[in-house]
Amino acid sequence: GAEKESKGKKYANNTGRKGSSVEITTALSLAVNAGDGVGGEGAAAVGILQNDLSASVQNSTITVDTLNAWAASNALLINVAAGTSISGGSFSGAGSASAQYTSNTTQAAVDDSKIQAASAAVNAASSDLNVNVAGQVSAGKNGAGLAVAFNHQNNTTGTYMRGSTLNSRSDDGFTALSLTAENKGQ
Repeated sequence: GAEKESKGKKYANNTGRKGSSVEITTALSLAVNAGDGVGGEGAAAVGILQNDLSASVQNSTITVDTLNAWAASNALLINVAAGTSISGGSFSGAGSASAQYTSNTTQAAVDDSKIQAASAAVNAASSDLNVNVAGQVSAGKNGAGLAVAFNHQNNTTGTYMRGSTLNSRSDDGFTALSLTAENKGQ
């Protein structure tokens, strides 16, 4: 990030990225048979979310009091599949299925750089939320129903400091270094 100078000290602006995705998928169906036949229906909802989000300092020489590199993902994926089947005839059947697949990569990195700072923080966080609902109702002389909901969440959250040097810029000769990766996907 760009540097600011105030009273002889240099401060770094944050190097960061934040991503927020929202995906909503619905499937609804209704079957009504007032005759002597068979009533049936099916509903399916499929949601796929794939994001790659990164913030990095690469091949740089930076002298600042504070260096912050961060990336955060807050995705929301909602699926709803619902169906109703009503028959005055001999059979009524309903089925619904809802499937979600989430694969996000969130990373913050300092690569091949020379950093002189009193403190450095490299943080990555993923707080993705999947909500998946499937339901059905069947009514008739012989009613049958099936509802299935499937979630697959495969998130990678990482913080990296590779091929870099970190030298102190503080009066005590120490540099506070924080590397944090947090994956709170649900």
